[in-house]
Amino acid sequence: MDELPEFIITIFIFFDFFLSSKRFGDLFYNYFPLLQKLLNRLIDYTINQFNCFTNLELELQ
Repeated sequence: MDELPEFIITIFIFFDFFLSSKRFGDLFYNYFPLLQKLLNRLIDYTINQFNCFTNLELELQ
C-alpha cells in the first residue's frame, strides 16, 4: 500500500505535463469538454480515495 501515493503523484505529473503543453491544452479544453469533465471526476475520485485511505491509516494508528 505504500506505492499508492507514489502512483497517484505519477498520474498527476502525467496529466500536468500534457495539460500544460499549449497545443494539447487548447485541443483538450476547446474540443473535448466531456473528456475534461470526466478527467475532473477521475481526479476528484482519486483524491477522495486517497483521503479515505489516509483517514483509515490514521484511525488504525
